Amino acid sequence: MKSDNFPIKAVVFDWAGTLIDFGSFAPISAFVEAFASFGVTVTIDEARAPMGLPKRAHIARMLEGKHVRQTWEGLHGTVDDAAIDRIYKVFLPMNERVAAEHATLAPGALDTLNWLKDRGIAIGTTTGYTRCIMNHVLPEVRKQGFAGSVANI
Repeated sequence: MKSDNFPIKAVVFDWAGTLIDFGSFAPISAFVEAFASFGVTVTIDEARAPMGLPKRAHIARMLEGKHVRQTWEGLHGTVDDAAIDRIYKVFLPMNERVAAEHATLAPGALDTLNWLKDRGIAIGTTTGYTRCIMNHVLPEVRKQGFAGSVANI
């Protein structure tokens, strides 16, 4: 049912929080788990506050919070680039694992993609996820009916 008169020619979706993981729980749980591995308990609100930043910058911002900084310093000393790198190194494999665990298509996502496809509207995606993360996510969304190809991640 392609319509040459339809004003929309293409739609681009973000993956995390839009197509999958509605509510963006994957990175939040990975941040909480990564800090916990160092004995630092962070709240969901503390983990969620810097959402949208690149992951390493997100960790740095979390460490700026009074509670997180004081707890880290009490257990591990100075908050510096080395501290951020230590947490980030632990965070990365956790994020890959939890991204796949939370790779449920958002309500209505598949119907929307099919609706667009049926009308000949081009579909693109973008993501802050790395290729490694998408290698874990794609098999999960394919099990749910996602049939698109993903390139150049």
